[in-house]
Amino acid sequence: DRGVDGAVTRLTGLEFDVTERRRVEEALQARRDEERDRELRLLLETAAQGIVSVDAEGLIVTANRAFEEMFGWASGELVGQSIERLVPSSLRDLHARHRTKYFAAPRPRPMGVDLDLTGQRKDGTTFPIEVSLNHVATRSGGHAIAFVTDITARKRAEAVLQERTVELEQRTAQLSQLASDLTLAE
Repeated sequence: DRGVDGAVTRLTGLEFDVTERRRVEEALQARRDEERDRELRLLLETAAQGIVSVDAEGLIVTANRAFEEMFGWASGELVGQSIERLVPSSLRDLHARHRTKYFAAPRPRPMGVDLDLTGQRKDGTTFPIEVSLNHVATRSGGHAIAFVTDITARKRAEAVLQERTVELEQRTAQLSQLASDLTLAE
């Protein structure tokens, strides 16, 4: 219907109850979310690299299987523990200060650039690691996500290479000396 000025005053038509349709769409979205969460958990658990999530207080929120095995802990044991338990005791206070500073201005970055980082296993043994940090915002302020790699094998290979380089330099010097002695003898 239109008023005297030609403006629409009333529309007539069919009424649709969209409640059921909305319910179906919400159920489909819930299934998609559940499937995505399942895929993310599978990705996290099957990753070869250690992955840990830590809150601003330094408490471990999640740790994947590779991370737990790397540090010698059983599945689920690390959740709720302080991340500083995985740092040698002599470095824990320093690590806590760095963590506080990181959460004050979080950004993706490698950790300990030009430093030799060390992790501590449950049994107290230590090993060299590399760590890359990222931040994920959450309702509670955010989590630091750390990707951790045990670099023990690489450090061993570097040490062997260094030893061989020193040996080669010594033999080269010896050969040079022998060549010089031979020239003088002639």
